[in-house]
Amino acid sequence: DTKRRSKVGQASHVVSAVRRWLLLTAAGGVEIPELTATLRPLRRMLRVWQMLTPSSFRRPVWRQVALTMAVAALLDQKPRVCLLILLQFHGLLRPGEARHVRWVDLGFLASHEHEQYPDTFGVVGIVRPKTRRMSSHSVHQYVTIESRILASLLQRLMSRVSPSDLERPIWLGTNHDLRLWWLRTVTRLGLLELNITWAGLRAGGATDFWLRTKNLPALRRRGRWSNEQTLERYI
Repeated sequence: DTKRRSKVGQASHVVSAVRRWLLLTAAGGVEIPELTATLRPLRRMLRVWQMLTPSSFRRPVWRQVALTMAVAALLDQKPRVCLLILLQFHGLLRPGEARHVRWVDLGFLASHEHEQYPDTFGVVGIVRPKTRRMSSHSVHQYVTIESRILASLLQRLMSRVSPSDLERPIWLGTNHDLRLWWLRTVTRLGLLELNITWAGLRAGGATDFWLRTKNLPALRRRGRWSNEQTLERYI
């Protein structure tokens, strides 16, 4: 459906769904042809489509713009939205990963630990990393907090959370709520022509890290990319 501009990734999900449906059908006692031969035409079509489709590129949200949006969230009395913006930009988290971070997943270094690791102030555990089902990625992933200001803000807000709510996610709303706030705020600030989206925070943080450090291995580790080819889509 060209009007909906369907993505190759969605087509890949469809092929996976067909495969699972065939497996379930076979498990129910229905005879089906050999699975690999049955799916071969679909996979060939998908491979051709992937080769014809250029790599997607999300416009990076620049550092000044990310900080502006974070401050706007604070002024709107939405400190949790501010945290998500800073976590995605600084920690290179994907939107879905940031939404599932819980207060209990935040860890902060003690003073004697900070003396040993002066550039690190804490750790963010990623509960549901997007790549957790891929064999080349770990199920349990994390990113370090290397900003004193961000660590201080996280600790300050975390101190106001009751012990019974520490297991709950930082963000309690929906993805639609975040996107709606983003669109309204970008429009209100006169930044609509920049054509930036919530998903561009990860690309903005990656680009900013690269321009400041020129350290590609550290960037790849920080963004949890398995290879540099994937990383280049974000810079």
